Amino acid sequence: MDFRTPDEFFSKWFTWKFGREPNQELSLNFFQVRQLEDREVNEDVLAIEMKRLKIEGITAADLKRTILDNKSSRIFVYRGSSRENIRWATYVSRLRKITIFHYGFSD
Repeated sequence: MDFRTPDEFFSKWFTWKFGREPNQELSLNFFQVRQLEDREVNEDVLAIEMKRLKIEGITAADLKRTILDNKSSRIFVYRGSSRENIRWATYVSRLRKITIFHYGFSD
């Protein structure tokens, strides 16, 4: 998997485009590299993801700290279908997995 550019990674993972509402297209299906803020990472969502992905040996609080300590998280924001909640995901290199860390709009 190639993380070098957003376009290379995005086209391999997120191919569905949301375009029904012009203002929502700007908020969905994007890729960023930046440090996440504490308010953006939901520990309850991480706990659900850890169960889904069968991640053991680490707590949700530890995973949140790992994500927050990364100064260049690869962040993906997308919606799988028009009725699905917006999902925020990041690649956690320590686990070698992509995990969802937030549902809905960030503000």
